[in-house]
Parts: sequence; structure tokens; C-alpha cells
Amino acid sequence: MDSIKNISLPKQLDFFVKYNQDTLMKDMHKFKLDTLPGTKYEYNGNAMTILILLLERIYHQPYELLVTNYLKNHLGLYDTRTKIPVNQLSRFIQGYKDASRPVQWYDLTNKKTNEINTNFFYPGGPSMNSTMADMLKYVIANVEETNPAIRLSHKETYHQTDGTGVGLGWMIGNDDGKRFVYHSGRTGIGFSTLCIAYPEDKMGIMILVNDNLSQDNISILSDKIKVALME
Repeated sequence: MDSIKNISLPKQLDFFVKYNQDTLMKDMHKFKLDTLPGTKYEYNGNAMTILILLLERIYHQPYELLVTNYLKNHLGLYDTRTKIPVNQLSRFIQGYKDASRPVQWYDLTNKKTNEINTNFFYPGGPSMNSTMADMLKYVIANVEETNPAIRLSHKETYHQTDGTGVGLGWMIGNDDGKRFVYHSGRTGIGFSTLCIAYPEDKMGIMILVNDNLSQDNISILSDKIKVALME
């Protein structure tokens, strides 16, 4: 997978059109562990891809339906999905490398809606599309922690030597003894993002900016917003 990251995004998408669930299952027989489970942290989206495979085969439904139905029924998110319908593409915000350079949009899912056991790989990990209104609902849900699945996702599964940790899809930090969860990312199609929830402070922040802003600068911006909100 490391060699795939060295080629352009369009070529990655072409590759993953051909690489499907059956290919992954076949390749997994060749995997060799080089360390004991739970002893070393390395960011990798393949585990989430395997989880999607398991969910589809256990529930006999496409991941798109599983995730959108859950988000609608449990969190009230009606505008969040892996696949953007053609009739909704006009709502998609143009991404930018910087203020003057728009970035071409690519469908990162490579998956036909409502089909199971088809191509399902996503560059960098599973891809979701949402609106800012839905994301704010999601932030609130992660701040309140009333949903059992959300509480479970905040549980630390790996503790790092610097005092931070990792949950189920979340990074876990500590600010003056108060726990917070966050995740950031760069899509490659013109956006850099940060989603952060402070359950003990009853506060959450969602940031969406151009792709040229570094993750470090987004974190600084988030810290300044937090300070301003607490004044």
C-alpha cells in the first residue's frame, strides 16, 4: 500500500477500481505481523476497510445503507453519506489549494451506491461527505456522549508515551487534566479539517479550511477559538 501513496490521486482511484474485497481477503493470507498487537501505533486506514467488509458480510447490506441509516436514526444526520448522489453534486463546496487555485473534485468512494461486495477502497481510509450543519450535530453528540456507540468510540484503546491516546477512530488528548477527542485530515481535494470535542467543557469545534493550511496551524486556530469561547 505504501507504493500506492506515491502515485497521483486519479491513478490511485483507477487502481482501487480493480482492487476489491475478494482481492483483500486473498492478500491477507500473505500478511506477516512484524510486532505484537497493541504494542506499536501506526496510522493506517486498512483496519477501517476490513471493518466495512465485516459489516457488509454480517448484515448483508451495503455499508452506505448501514452507516446512513444509523446516522439518521440515532444522531439525526440526514446529509452525511459516503457517496454523493449526482443530483446533490451542485451542493458540493469547491475545494482550494489556496485562495486562487481550485482543486478538482474526485469521488473517493469508487463504490456504486446500494451495492454490496464491490469495490470499496478509499485513499487514506473510508471517505464521508457531510454538511457543516450535520457536522455540528455530530460534534454536539460527541460532546454530550449520551449515545452508547459514541461513548465506546471515546474509550482509549492505545496509550502513547506522551500521555495522548487513541480510541476507535479518534485521537485522545489531555488539556489541564481534561480529556478531549479529535481527528484531523487533508482530503487531497482541496480541504483541511479538524473536528474536536471537549466533553468536560461542554464544547466542540469544527474547522474546514483550504488545503494549504497545515494541520499544526489548524490546531493553533482551534486553541484560539477555544480560549475565546471560554472567556
